[in-house]
Amino acid sequence: MPGKDLPTDSIKSGGVSGSVEVKGNMIIKSINEAGFYNYEKMDLRTNNSEILKKIPELNEFFPKIGLYRDKFRKKVVTREESGGLTDRIGTGLDTEDKEIFAK
Repeated sequence: MPGKDLPTDSIKSGGVSGSVEVKGNMIIKSINEAGFYNYEKMDLRTNNSEILKKIPELNEFFPKIGLYRDKFRKKVVTREESGGLTDRIGTGLDTEDKEIFAK
């Protein structure tokens, strides 16, 4: 039986169906609790020791992923230029960003 705070989803794939129980994950209640270096600038490396126990290489691979300037991409836009994690299509979904950036 799934834990009361953990989601269970039904899945169907390739003629196979069943349930998936998510377990063994940490529950992080806020962006601040995650301890990101600089969430506003999308620097998602962390000082959170519990996260680093689960994903020890996190701080090494985050700087390596993303967009880079090359012969096809002459300029890499900043978060401010791109709108970052903002609700650009106007879904009206309440995101944790709104709460954090209001502080």
